Amino acid sequence: MTLLILEVGVPSIATLNKLSFGAVLANRIPDFIGLVVSFLVSALYWIGHIKLMKFVSVVTGKLLWINIFFLLTIVLLPFSTAMYVNGFDYQVLLCFIASILRL
Repeated sequence: MTLLILEVGVPSIATLNKLSFGAVLANRIPDFIGLVVSFLVSALYWIGHIKLMKFVSVVTGKLLWINIFFLLTIVLLPFSTAMYVNGFDYQVLLCFIASILRL
């Protein structure tokens, strides 16, 4: 499975002194949601890939390139999710993540 690189920022000591721990976590809810969604979608792709590869008896160059393209879409998933979490007001970002998921 792809390594998820979505930053859920660690608060500084100054931030923790100003805000309660609950408030700090509440400010990061979109980051946690993005992380969980990206992880679950990656897991679903991984499960589907394993089920599909059970039917492959011969690996050809064409199949390898199709598989590499499929892995590229999975690698782009954390990036597109992070963009959506950081700017979920924009419809263009929603279209971007939807196009990644469609691939």
